[in-house]
Amino acid sequence: MYRVLGSLRTQYWFWFVRDKLIELELRESRNNKRKENLKRQKENATLTHIYSDKKMAVKLQKLSPYSNFEKEFTNNGKKYRKGERVAHSTLVKLIDQVIPGSMRAYEEGPQKLFLMIESDSMLQIVYEMATQLLIICKSNDEILLKDKVFNSLVNSLSSEIKLSVFSGTLEMFKAFDNIINYLFRNNEWKKFVSVIYLEKRESEDTFFQPKYFGLKELAPIIIGYGFFMAKYFDQVYSLAKVCYEERYLSLLNKNFLISKELWRFEKFGKIELSTKEKEIQYLFQRANTIGEPKFFAETKLKYL
Repeated sequence: MYRVLGSLRTQYWFWFVRDKLIELELRESRNNKRKENLKRQKENATLTHIYSDKKMAVKLQKLSPYSNFEKEFTNNGKKYRKGERVAHSTLVKLIDQVIPGSMRAYEEGPQKLFLMIESDSMLQIVYEMATQLLIICKSNDEILLKDKVFNSLVNSLSSEIKLSVFSGTLEMFKAFDNIINYLFRNNEWKKFVSVIYLEKRESEDTFFQPKYFGLKELAPIIIGYGFFMAKYFDQVYSLAKVCYEERYLSLLNKNFLISKELWRFEKFGKIELSTKEKEIQYLFQRANTIGEPKFFAETKLKYL
């Protein structure tokens, strides 16, 4: 795992642990008003007054009485939540014993977004994107039965994933791309722009919505797709469009607590990053410059 993603991983891990604790309370609570508030918290990860860091610390200690979870989250919960402190691997493993799946969440991210970004090859990133998309597409049999065109596209993707070792990466990506374009009609993510001019939206909660499925599941895959286009086809504007024009980074913040600002990767000035870490940093910083233009003196691009 790359250090450059440490803060993002920690925020998503913190959200995952808190979300599971909220689910526990929803099952246990008989207070309808409290349940309504907890559901509000689940709908907006950035709310902090409903399920506080202190509440989280106390609950974790009850689940594991002989641990020091209460002290750990009382002292550092806010730092984990804001991505100001990276969760140590030992703590992640210990928490996984009381919140199963939390370590996997830390490592993979939403819809395996972190694995996509850290992929070492074109085949690996396309395979991760394609398999995650296929899971979503196959989650609703009614849609597949109703829409024969979509069903055909999904079957094609399924076949390409199974044959990926033999048929190659590009055929699998083509099948993946066909579904993306079917779900997100008239998207212009591959259309070149040098700078994105953001228009004011009527509501901060309005996003470019896909057909059939929710953005909560698809947005991380689309960001992975943008990163893929930037890394392998030098189309950084595609990454800029999905992150800033479509504002899917803001959606990650609302849904999973992952801060939009942390994607600038600006806090590594004195830390020696590996070549691959520098590449991740560089591509997202270029996307940020296209998506949120600044004066030249303000830019902090670090060229390889």
